[in-house]
Amino acid sequence: MATRIPGHDDAVVDGQSGLLVGHVDAFAAAAQSVLADPMLRRRLAQGALRNAERLNWDVTAEGTLDALAREVVRKR
Repeated sequence: MATRIPGHDDAVVDGQSGLLVGHVDAFAAAAQSVLADPMLRRRLAQGALRNAERLNWDVTAEGTLDALAREVVRKR
């Protein structure tokens, strides 16, 4: 679980690799859901492992360079 803020919503795919929530009450409810449901916990864990494969320094560097290149082109 994570709060729905920049960074967290980039790292967590809601409902697939974790649960994104908007406030404390929702966080507690989401935690309770995950703790009470072994199938949900297993599905989110598997999704988190798959999602983690795309979060590495090579992908981050390529994304940063792409964004910088698009900005250079836009400003020309």
